Amino acid sequence: MEMFEAYGFSERVLKEACWINETTFWKPDGRQRENIVRSGRVQDTEDGLSEFPHVVLNQARVHDFFLDVMRKSPARLDPHYARRLLDLRIDPETTTGDNAYPRQVTARLERLDPAHEGQIETIKARYVVGCDGARSTVRKCIGRTLHGDSANHAWGVMDVLAVTDFPDIRFKSLIQSASDGSMLVIPREG
Repeated sequence: MEMFEAYGFSERVLKEACWINETTFWKPDGRQRENIVRSGRVQDTEDGLSEFPHVVLNQARVHDFFLDVMRKSPARLDPHYARRLLDLRIDPETTTGDNAYPRQVTARLERLDPAHEGQIETIKARYVVGCDGARSTVRKCIGRTLHGDSANHAWGVMDVLAVTDFPDIRFKSLIQSASDGSMLVIPREG
């Protein structure tokens, strides 16, 4: 929210988003294990943690807000899509010494759009921001490894419009069944 405020669209996010104030917990009923019962309800974020509320708004909508800011900027920025990063290289002569930082990064991209499919573009920049996910090409190119734990569990994410009588459908809810696994419900806007 702080970043959205800096870009001038936090009010739009606040109006459209689902505000997450509480989290509920559900577990198997001790008497009838095939049923679940609420076992807890807590405040989602502690008081004073941030001056901004905890909200959820779908990524595509946030992307639209950023595009709007970009297109209205003095430079009239417009992103280039349909490209895949092949590799990047940091100029080694700019990364030595006590005050060293990359002064030039070269990225090679393959065009994926039908009119230019297979064409290679080379971009030289001062910075590259890697937001390319778990199998990050950026991370591999700069020789970094993923640190931390990774779980070997099957899981999935779904956006659904549920028709349900579940009483906590508009709360973030952690639900554990006796024999059919667990799920996390995160409500969305609308």
